[in-house]
Amino acid sequence: MAKAGTAFEKAGDGFQAGRCLLQAGRTDRAIPLLQSVLPESEHYLEATLLAAEGLHQAQLSALGVRRLELALEQREVNAETAPLFRQLALIHRDLGDLTTARSVLERLAAWNMGFEDTTELLSRLTVGMDDTPPVEPLDDFMDARTRTGLERLKDHALLADCSLSELRRIYDHFERKLVEPGTPIISEGDAGRFLFILVRGRVSVRRAGEEIAQLTPGSWFGEMSLVDDQPASATVVALDTCGMLSISLDDFRHVLDADAELARKFYKQFSRELSQRLRRAQA
Repeated sequence: MAKAGTAFEKAGDGFQAGRCLLQAGRTDRAIPLLQSVLPESEHYLEATLLAAEGLHQAQLSALGVRRLELALEQREVNAETAPLFRQLALIHRDLGDLTTARSVLERLAAWNMGFEDTTELLSRLTVGMDDTPPVEPLDDFMDARTRTGLERLKDHALLADCSLSELRRIYDHFERKLVEPGTPIISEGDAGRFLFILVRGRVSVRRAGEEIAQLTPGSWFGEMSLVDDQPASATVVALDTCGMLSISLDDFRHVLDADAELARKFYKQFSRELSQRLRRAQA
């Protein structure tokens, strides 16, 4: 299928190329091709569905949700859109957002209760909402085979322009860490040597002993020291048992040095972010 996908890509057929490459497990190549299919194309909805499935498989589920929501905006449930609504519900379910998942399934059921496994999914989801949603064990977070936190990279402004393959390249240099409550992660005045992404739990940001902020999953901290080599401007302490990803200054620079295009994208976004911070500080 990969060869067929390459042939379709050379022929300029992004939809068929993306479909074949996705079936071959080449999500890094398939997703951009599927996302390139324009709304006026007869294959737009199917391409969106496949792209969302690929993003979900690649642990970029939030992007899959956005893609589906964009395609379904102002569209009613019908035979063409029903598979997309179903996929949207499944991704929300897998993300633990059972309320939204049930809402989407109820909309699907109102159109056709017999569509595929809608009734079964809705029944299971309703039962599941009677209990506390399951939380992935922290042991699973420490399993290097998982991609927990990959989509956090795309959510950060500094990496907004990066492709899926570039994100994977960066992600593979991150280490997983578990930190117990009360443990200092960064100490004010110390040399900043790591960038952290908080995946689980909460941390407290303190300056001169006073808390100035609390960060929740999805937050980044320490990135300024990766660029300016200045000491940490605040102390960061774990409030809960925290799961996080970290990358050292040396590893981060090594990744950028090895890929000029990736470095260009990063420093472009960093300049924008720094400019926005300066403007906010001067406001």
